[in-house]
Amino acid sequence: MSVREDLVDELADFMNEMLAHDREAITALCLSRVQCGKALMTHPTVQVRVVKDDVSQSMDYSVGLLGILNGFLGSFDDGPKKGFGALVANMDSDTGDLTRFRRLRNTETGL
Repeated sequence: MSVREDLVDELADFMNEMLAHDREAITALCLSRVQCGKALMTHPTVQVRVVKDDVSQSMDYSVGLLGILNGFLGSFDDGPKKGFGALVANMDSDTGDLTRFRRLRNTETGL
């Protein structure tokens, strides 16, 4: 599934509005993750964190709000950001607070 370009900016604007209303709550919500199963990890667009335990070789899967929102928006089919979702949250490195949501461009370097 390609990125639903028509919705990314609209959702980023909405999330930025939510940040303006309650930065602490939105930050906590977006940084929270819950364990999920392998079935969700295999969804073609939902962004799931995968952590491998080096000792047991087991895999742990977790998902957060941004992973679910990006699943709705889709992911890049090709290019340097292949597999990435288009909605990102910028964070203040000093406070740990989210500062804004924005569209990720497939041509951006880094992340």
